[in-house]
Amino acid sequence: MSFDKKTEEENRKYLEELIKRNYINPNIVNAILVLLLSLLVALTVKTTYIFAIIGLIPMTILAMRANMVYSISAVGILGALAYSLGGSGQAGAIVLVYLLPATISGLIFSKSFMYKFSNYSNVGIFSKETGKEVMTFINLKLFFVSIVVYVVGISTYYLFMKYTQGVDLIKEMQVFFDKFLKLYLANIGQEEIDKLNKVGAIDQLKNIASMVPVFVFLRAVILALVTYYVAPLIANLVYEKKILNLPISMIILPGNPVVFMFISILILFSIGWFYKEYNMDIVINNFIIVMNILFFLEGISLFIFSIKKWGSIKKKVNWFLILGLTIVMGVLPGIAVIGMLDNMMNFRERWLPLVGGNNEK
Repeated sequence: MSFDKKTEEENRKYLEELIKRNYINPNIVNAILVLLLSLLVALTVKTTYIFAIIGLIPMTILAMRANMVYSISAVGILGALAYSLGGSGQAGAIVLVYLLPATISGLIFSKSFMYKFSNYSNVGIFSKETGKEVMTFINLKLFFVSIVVYVVGISTYYLFMKYTQGVDLIKEMQVFFDKFLKLYLANIGQEEIDKLNKVGAIDQLKNIASMVPVFVFLRAVILALVTYYVAPLIANLVYEKKILNLPISMIILPGNPVVFMFISILILFSIGWFYKEYNMDIVINNFIIVMNILFFLEGISLFIFSIKKWGSIKKKVNWFLILGLTIVMGVLPGIAVIGMLDNMMNFRERWLPLVGGNNEK
């Protein structure tokens, strides 16, 4: 991803100000992070998992700033704490869904680990006074790598609960939705029930297990957003060396996801056509929803970009097309379609030529 000259100059001025500041000893900060994580783990076990989501921030920061052994050792200690307070079930959830994926993501984000990924190279900014690198940009592709890491972590937790604890979380989810559906249908009229049947909503709720991959992916996206965007921002307040992310307004799916989606759908449809014993309709539907979530992210990013750069691009933006799609198709599908169009046509490059596209490094 490229930056315009004004942005580079602003970054360098910001860098000069940062160099002059005094910061806390990083070893002290790391110790404070471990203590904070211990408190958040205890609160998670005793109260709600919202504290586990908050814990993603210090865990990612620790992995980015401390060495690998220190970070992984911290995960082990925190896992033992969770086990002692809440048993293996809660320890598995805290470690597999939150702490371990956050640690892996943080290690990937950190400069020392990132150099092993030549395709995900970062851009460093060096101090003229010392010659040391004090600011690093995390490649946006690593945000998508983080999503995959969280998907693996959540899926591993489901398997852990099923085969070690004897708890089938998917089956329990289905039982919950069955009770909800029964209660809901008992309180609405037959006309509304007929409408729900026409769109297939009732059948979908009766087979909620088929939607689990979408739920897992959506959860992973939310956790990865916290990891990529919030953690580095907070870390830069206390550490001298800066690791910056690309702004939300610059989320552009890498490669050619539109082509990939259509080719994948054709392949899946062909498999379902020749092997009818496999219910490929469910797979195709889930795949389309997952891709739409990603295109929705790009669509939201485009809207944010438009607002930030409004003064420079207001005469070039076709708001009739954008608002028309959003109104006609609905907010969520409309924004996803806009994101898809942006990925194909690169509106940012058309509106502001100095901005890079999805295939730039």
